[in-house]
Amino acid sequence: MLSYESIYDSAPENKGITKRTLLNFSNLIKSTMGIGICALSRMYVTTGIPLGIFILIVMGVLSFWAQRAVLKYKEKYHLSSLEEVAEKALGSAGKWVIRIALAVNIYCSMICLFSFIGEFTFPLMRIVYPAAASADSLFYELLISCTSVAIFPLAMFKNLEFLGFSSAFGMTCLLILMTTTILAAILEGSTMKEPRWIPESGVLAVVTCLGNALMANHGQHAICDIHTDSKEKSSLTKASLASCSAVTLMNITLSLIVYIAFGDQQTTDPDALFVNFKRSDKSAAYTMAVGTSIYCLTIIVTLPLYNFYFRRMAWDSARDLKKPQGSEKDMPAWFRIGWSLIAWLSATAISVFAPNSMKVLDFSGLFSCTITMIILPTSLYLSEYWRNTQKLQMKHIVCVVMFFIGMFFIGISIRDLILTIQKK
Repeated sequence: MLSYESIYDSAPENKGITKRTLLNFSNLIKSTMGIGICALSRMYVTTGIPLGIFILIVMGVLSFWAQRAVLKYKEKYHLSSLEEVAEKALGSAGKWVIRIALAVNIYCSMICLFSFIGEFTFPLMRIVYPAAASADSLFYELLISCTSVAIFPLAMFKNLEFLGFSSAFGMTCLLILMTTTILAAILEGSTMKEPRWIPESGVLAVVTCLGNALMANHGQHAICDIHTDSKEKSSLTKASLASCSAVTLMNITLSLIVYIAFGDQQTTDPDALFVNFKRSDKSAAYTMAVGTSIYCLTIIVTLPLYNFYFRRMAWDSARDLKKPQGSEKDMPAWFRIGWSLIAWLSATAISVFAPNSMKVLDFSGLFSCTITMIILPTSLYLSEYWRNTQKLQMKHIVCVVMFFIGMFFIGISIRDLILTIQKK
């Protein structure tokens, strides 16, 4: 099974409740805050500011509710992983649905991170060599390709305990990025003429925007592993609430600042990352270049971890299909190398030759995060109702409605993916 704690930093058991609670909060906020935060400002172009803020608040509440629903079910039946929770509630099909959702999330995240390696260097390139600051440039292709080759050896390791610092390091880099973004916005001053207050797009366009919002609030993939390794089980309620609240606040703050400062550019090019908006103030340009360059470091460190998860999940799936004897840790070298090569090189190729990280985020969030944040939690309540022949309550009706809303979101995500491929 996948183990969050096996590759992230851990704390000694005897350091007290406070340190354990803080560790749980740190792990939860790192797992909950997704890469969708980098694209949230574009949501306001479609939804307008009031609806966009409301959506982000709802996503935060939904994230917390989903985490609590999963953990309650996990504790009741003494389970250890998200896959076991899904299998207990929905049978073998549930386990495979969760694996597919997580696999899509991980692989799409790898594609986005490879694209971000190039795009997060553009602020610096606009200062040093402006012609290279484009996804169509040779520099972009060479940078991603060379970086991929350079860090690929890390993907070959059997375990990645030596990257245990990545959780704290990633949060530090993210805070630096947010700080430099705010400073750059202050130095540049607002260039927006008139913010959008009401939605100016159809319902389907708004639903598509939910993909980014979901990708910015997905902590369910790690909640079971964090809870299993935690020695203070009750502390997770506070840690979960604190992490979801903090992530929601950061999502709203950063997205609003970016949109108010550079909303006109975001409206002109909705698929552009906020780090690539043009800045006329030289100090603002240098400030943003510092923040994005530092953030590239955590991207480089994170990519091997995503590959580790993806490979581990693929091996677990292969073992379940063939049901071989032996330990689940007995992954042969040919599988470790072969799967890593296929996943790593294909993700690199897609990011180089079909760079559109925003569309990838939309699909991944609307497909995989809908399954983990809506479909699975509602299924847990409904399975308990069916298994224990409980009296029909309002919460069961609400869960049925949410379940079908989730299925609608998944359908829209598949439709959007097909349309994106056809446009290519």
